[in-house]
Order: sequence, then C-alpha cells, then structure tokens
Amino acid sequence: MLDDTKLEGFRALAQTELTILAVSLVIFWALALSGRAVFGPAAPRPVLSLLGLTVIYGLFVVGSYLYPGLSVYAPLILMAVLACFGLWRSRHIFTQDSLYMAVALVLVSPLILLALVVNEPLWDDFTHWLVSAQYLIREGHLPTADSVVLNHAHPSYPYARALLHAWVDGVLGSFNITIQGVFNIFFASTLLLWIPRWLSVFLERRALFHESLIGMGCFSWLIILWAALLSNTLIVSSYADPIYVIVMVHLFFALGLDALQKGRFFHASVSLDPVLICLFVAPIILKQSGLYFSVMMLGLFWLYSVIEHIKEARSIRGGVLAQKTVIQVLYLLPMLCLHLIWASYVSTQNIKASFGVRAAEFWNFDVLHHILAGVGFQMAARPYAALGAIIIIVMLILWVIKGRSAQDRTFILLPLSLGFFLLTALFQILAYCVAFTEYEAMRAASFNRYIAPSGLIMWSALLLYFIRALTSKPLMRQQLVSAGLVLSFLIVVVSFADKIALARRLNPSLIETAEMMKSSYQKGEKLLILDLLGNGIEATVIRFYLDSHMLASYVDNNRTREKITPAMLAKWAEGFDHVYVHSAPDYVLPMVGVPKEMVMLGRSLRERYPRGERLLLLDLIGSGKDGNVLSLMLKRHMNITLLTRSDLKSQMTEADIMGWLQGHQHLYIHTAPEQIKQVFEKNLTQVR
Repeated sequence: MLDDTKLEGFRALAQTELTILAVSLVIFWALALSGRAVFGPAAPRPVLSLLGLTVIYGLFVVGSYLYPGLSVYAPLILMAVLACFGLWRSRHIFTQDSLYMAVALVLVSPLILLALVVNEPLWDDFTHWLVSAQYLIREGHLPTADSVVLNHAHPSYPYARALLHAWVDGVLGSFNITIQGVFNIFFASTLLLWIPRWLSVFLERRALFHESLIGMGCFSWLIILWAALLSNTLIVSSYADPIYVIVMVHLFFALGLDALQKGRFFHASVSLDPVLICLFVAPIILKQSGLYFSVMMLGLFWLYSVIEHIKEARSIRGGVLAQKTVIQVLYLLPMLCLHLIWASYVSTQNIKASFGVRAAEFWNFDVLHHILAGVGFQMAARPYAALGAIIIIVMLILWVIKGRSAQDRTFILLPLSLGFFLLTALFQILAYCVAFTEYEAMRAASFNRYIAPSGLIMWSALLLYFIRALTSKPLMRQQLVSAGLVLSFLIVVVSFADKIALARRLNPSLIETAEMMKSSYQKGEKLLILDLLGNGIEATVIRFYLDSHMLASYVDNNRTREKITPAMLAKWAEGFDHVYVHSAPDYVLPMVGVPKEMVMLGRSLRERYPRGERLLLLDLIGSGKDGNVLSLMLKRHMNITLLTRSDLKSQMTEADIMGWLQGHQHLYIHTAPEQIKQVFEKNLTQVR
C-alpha cells in the first residue's frame, strides 16, 4: 500500500495555485500603480507597492473608525481607481517600471514557486496571522463590538496583510493558507530595485540597464540573508515579520539616500518629503512595534544630521538645532495619528488588546542576568545578525587604525546600521523586562526574529559597500561575479527547498475533529480542549478550524508539573460549557468518565501492536464512544483510522468493506455486525 504523498520542496502547481499567483501579482502591481498615483513619477520604484498599501490601508482604518463595519472591498475599489490614475500618471515610465519589476520577480521566482506550494502553517499562523485573514474573509470588515474575533491571540494587531489575503481569497471563493507567503516574496523582490538608484550615486550618473542587472544579481544574495535571519520556513509563512523586516530596510535606504544627497529630511526643509512620511507610517500597518522602530530610525538619522550640521557650522546654535529637530519630528506626525486612530478604534470596539507594559511588580529586572544569558544563547544559535555587526565593527576599527582616511560617502551606512542594531537590541531587552512574562523573558523568546530588521539592514549596507567596490572593476569581472552570485543564490534555494516548503506534519484528522465539534456543540458555546500529553499545537489547530463556531481554549502539558487531580480538572473547566479530551495520561481518563475496563483494553492494544504502524479500528455498533476512547489512547502510539456507525452505508459490497483495509497493516474489530465480521474472516487468514 502506498503512503500519503509528501508535498515538500518544488512540485507542479495546481490550478488553484496558478490562480493565486495571477491574482496576487495583479494586486501587487495595482498597489505599485497606486503608489505612482499618489506620489508621482519621482517616487522611488522599490517602495511603490508599499506606499500604495500604506495609503489604502490607512484610509481603510480611518474609514472604519468613522463607519464601523466598512467593507473590505471599499479599499479594493479605491485601489482599482488609484491604479487607473497611476497608470496614466506613469505613462512615460511605465515600460521601465515594468521591466525592472519583472527582472526582480524573475530573480526570486524559485521562492515564489515554493511559497505557492507551502502546506504547513506555523504556530503563530494558527493563533493570529491566519485568524485575521479568516475573519476578514468571513465577516467582510474589521473587527467590531458586534462581531467579535473568536480564538484569536492578538485581535488588535494590524490587518494590512490580512486585507491582501482577503482580496485574493475573495476572488478565489475559498480560504487558502499560501497567499501571504506569496506576497512576502513579492515584497522581498523590491529590495533589488534599490540597486539602480544606488548605482546612480556610486557612478554619479544614471545607471545603464546592464549595470543595474549586474548589481541586482549581486544583491540577490540579500534574499538568502533575509531567510537566514528569520528562518527558512518563516519567509513563506503568514507572519508579519518577513515584510516588516523589508519595510525597515526600505526606510533605512530612503533615509540613507536623503542623507547622502542632502535631501529634505537632512536639511530639515519646511517642505516635507511625502514619501518619507509614508515610509515612517508603513511599519505600524504591519506590527505594533513599528511605532518604536520608526521612532528609533528617525532618532538615528536626526543624530547624524545634527552631527553633520555641527561639523559644517563649527558651532552649536541652539535655535537652529531646535528648529531642525521640530521639523524632522513632524515626519512622525501622520504615523502617530494613525496609531492613535487605531488605538481608539480598538478601545471603542472592545477589541482585546495585545502586548503592553505590565504592572511594576511584574517587571523582570531581577532576572536581567538570565535575560542576557538567554539573548546570548539565542544569538549563538542563529548568529547571522551578530556576524554582520562584528564585520562592521572590525571595518570601523580598521578605519580608525588607518587614521580615518577619506572614505566613500556610502561608508556612513555602516555605522548607522550598526547603531540601529544596538538600539533595537537594547529596546528588546527592555521589552523583556517590562512587557513579557518572566518565563518568556528568561528564554529571550524570539529574540532573533525581533532584531532581524536591524540584522538585514546591516547586511544590506555591507552588500552595498561590496557592490560599490565592484563598480570600479572591469566589466567582465563584474559580470562573472554577478553571475556567480545569482547561480549560488539559485543553488541555495533549490538545495533548501524542502526546508522552506515543508511536508505536512500535522494530522489532517485535526480538521475532521473540528468539524465533528461543530456538529456536536451549539454555536456560541465555550469549549475547553485538554491536550495534556502535547504542547498545545494540535489543540491550536483544532481551535483555528473551529473558526467562528465557538470560543475555545486549551490546557497543555506545560500547565502543571504536578500530578493532575479531579480538583485541577474541575478548576480548569470552570466557565466552559464542554470539555474535549484530545490527549491525556491513562490515569486521568477515569476522572473524565472513561470506564476502567476501557483503559485496560487500550493499554493492552498498545502492547499488542508495533509503534508507528497503521491500524484500522472498527466500532460500528453503538454510539462510538468506546472507539473514540481507544483511538485517543492509541493515536500517539500508531496511526489510527476509526470507523463508526456513521461510516456504514446501505448495500455495501464485499469489495467496499475490504477497501477499508487499504493502507493499513492491522485490523482490530471492537464492535461490528456479524456480516462484516464474516467478510473479514473469509478474506483474511488472521484478523489482527
């Protein structure tokens, strides 16, 4: 018998996946045209889609604040209108925009293919990122007081990416888990579009197309570093972090170019740069921490502009510096306004808030040494950000040792990127002290993910510095280096394909369990899932697929290290209408009403059958409760297929009955009609 086919790495695309690709690409391109419509032909090509998404989502939030329940298709219509206007406004550069975007997408195309075939969501996908999209698709608007988000860990998180997901699924007419991963790769490709602009700075003239291709090929390795900093699987997940990291690189590059070209932000011109204003807003439409990261980024470049001003003026004039500071701080005003509008919306619609500063008595400064040890352990396990910081520190030390000789202007990007890394690391350590539980803080939970933006910024600066040096080499050498880096990029992606698009590990029967609960329990009731032998991921999957049917919570094996008692079970079950046992130690089963003789039978079956093999379990007479208990006790020991009375069909043939055995190595008949027993006795030499 054949095992289930594992879908991992590259494979042929199904029709649905091709449709997802086509619709997602149209929306992504429409966002870019929307950016052109609002910000004009001079707007930087790399950030067009981001600018379009920020404007459209920002207006959607404002509209929802004024008119709660505003349809998700209102911003879609707005995007269509803006895209038409943007097409007209960019008519003279449309071909060039299309060409460069096509090149960038072709370079990352292997990752797009992998994103389309992903079939294994991660933990946080099930707890909030996919839940947000699921809600928008089902309800058609942002959460409101009258339509609560059920089974969502962080319903106050931003919904920008969920909005894209809802649009694509709206066209397809069904829910698909791969959509946000596809957009992750689309946005990652926009990083390559910075190279023509940077080459114009390096060469002090407009870069030729073949020069841009060489640079984009070299810069493609940044996508590998993006995956390394976040982990292979995360880049094609529904987590906000992959795009969030990219957004912070875009903001850093835009401010870096402004600083090198003495732009409006650097000189604190009263005529503010609208693109930079929008880029400061962009992080908060993806993650709540975007507020703090935008402030840190502005503070970093404010400090650099102040230092340069003092060096040029050779004096400190308080009035001028104050005026400069006030004007530059104004760049944050729209971001703060959108943040306050969303916070007010969350409050007025009674949406459950997410992270916040804990009460002082729960602060974790007393375990700061454990936090720092956890940070060190996390960075040692995934050292890519730390390695980038070390390389920059060594380069800065060598620069000082050599007497601070004149450097290329882009050299300033290195200390600026290092400064942002230090700021984000200190910020995260502070967050562990005042906003996280002691357990999470001491482990430095997800530290590498939180500092990934600064890690990618440092590697972006280093790669730019490398490309700057490469431009002085002969053209043939540039082409060979670029071709080699593109080839190595493709080899790495192909080699690690099965580490990006993972094979399904979660049992599909979890979806069936959720469907069973929907038919068994009334809508709107409360359910407690006991997963006392697991870490909670299976209970989380069941809860996700319950969708809006009922509010569910779970208890896993981390809840207590003590022996479980009836009093504990009673306390856990307080306030719930139903308790579902998904996994539990044998000694707990009698506490939840399982007869002792069934527990003894389950133990004997575990001893009888080899671990990991497939068993067909029949309980075809009665309610099926006995079969459910035996399946519960055996499912962590072997692969179980349980058939109950509901699986019996009228006028079943002998072939139909024997077909049940396909794919199974063992058969156990707990209860069955005599005619079915006779079929198996006739066709099997031994009923196992």
